[in-house]
Amino acid sequence: MKTRMKRKNQKKSLLLPILLVFGLGIISIACVQQASSGHRMEDALGKIASEAKEVLRQSSSVSLSSGFEMPAIREDVDTRILSRTGYTLSYNDEWRIPNWVAWQLTDERVKGRVKRSNEFFTDEDLPVRYRSEHRDYSGSRYDRGHMVPAGDMKWDEQAMKESFYMSNMCPQAPNLNKGDWRILEEQCRKWAQRYGTLFIACGPIVNDGGGHKRIGRSKVLVPDGFFKVVLKMGRKPSAIGFVFPNDDCNQPLMEYAMSVDEVEELTGIDFFHHLPDEQEEALEAQKVVNW
Repeated sequence: MKTRMKRKNQKKSLLLPILLVFGLGIISIACVQQASSGHRMEDALGKIASEAKEVLRQSSSVSLSSGFEMPAIREDVDTRILSRTGYTLSYNDEWRIPNWVAWQLTDERVKGRVKRSNEFFTDEDLPVRYRSEHRDYSGSRYDRGHMVPAGDMKWDEQAMKESFYMSNMCPQAPNLNKGDWRILEEQCRKWAQRYGTLFIACGPIVNDGGGHKRIGRSKVLVPDGFFKVVLKMGRKPSAIGFVFPNDDCNQPLMEYAMSVDEVEELTGIDFFHHLPDEQEEALEAQKVVNW
């Protein structure tokens, strides 16, 4: 039986911004009542609107980063949580790569027009001793493989830039990065256009036993493989998982597909744990379905 960390009450997160806005309104109305001129009243009312918009904007951002896509945080694994504009990342200081990256993909986001930058950045939110660098991959025969794809971040310039942070990269076999992994990324965008919002998590698979290859001066660990899990809700909720070996494989996409339970067994990660228990168990046990 998996250990589940359930959200105490999702409704509280939705109610909080409403209460904050209401509180701001009461405080500002009191100021308005004390105002002696029409100009002061207009200023106070404008302040109410401005503060309300900011609270709602912040609450929208919070809900995005705490949705169904977020895996459970493991206390037995080296992890550093980094919140970005378009995704959340669990970074492994010892490996110099993520444990996982999670994000939401929507039809609207797929239609974004921000151009791919192709400029990689050192993640300065990390301590210097735990960072990976662009040069670590040079001459290694591994690609800088995106976990959250740049193609999913076309809706915002900052989100696009952050997709090129080196903390979002893993050493990936070139033909996998440019081939089957890319095909799955493109398929997810098609699914988002068809079904609406998708909840996605992906990352490296590092098998037990040690002895993994490292590259570059930063000693970036080379994973054994990669996983991706995808959840769609709506009238017919469904979930599917994929596992790829980190080599120059070339197979039909569904050859890599499996149940989310099977991916959890391989990775030790609890996915979609914010769902009600019964629904989570049913969706994650699903064998490969035709999306």
